[in-house]
Amino acid sequence: MTFYKSKDGYLVRQKASSRVSKSYRTRENMQEFARAALGAKYIRTAFASIIKEMKIPSWYAG
Repeated sequence: MTFYKSKDGYLVRQKASSRVSKSYRTRENMQEFARAALGAKYIRTAFASIIKEMKIPSWYAG
């Protein structure tokens, strides 16, 4: 908010909101992260049997 004095007295002006573009970018970033997480899941699933055969307990749960 910006306070200023005009010929009619004191006025308050609110800064123009750019929330629409910020929320759009946030949504875009969340979607990108979700795609990356899904890709990582596919890689883990694809290599799960190989990792279990290596018998390195810290690499898998179980």
